[in-house]
Amino acid sequence: PSLAKRTLGGSFEYGLVKTSAITIGLFNEQNIIVRELLNKPSTPRGDHKMNFEFDMAAYTEPVYFVRLIVDDKIKISTKIET
Repeated sequence: PSLAKRTLGGSFEYGLVKTSAITIGLFNEQNIIVRELLNKPSTPRGDHKMNFEFDMAAYTEPVYFVRLIVDDKIKISTKIET
């Protein structure tokens, strides 16, 4: 049987005062990254925007978090309930 497509999408807008390491990812409740959306170790200073969209059908846990991480610090964490 095929899984129905469940799309998750959105965008992150962020400003950096210095060159920074940026990660945006989908994390489970155990804080394990299950899908990396962006990994830029040397993102230049300035304003940035990143759009994302992907199929959530493969992710079967009840709760996930989409996080923006700057230099290993969580700056934005959005809870997603499937």
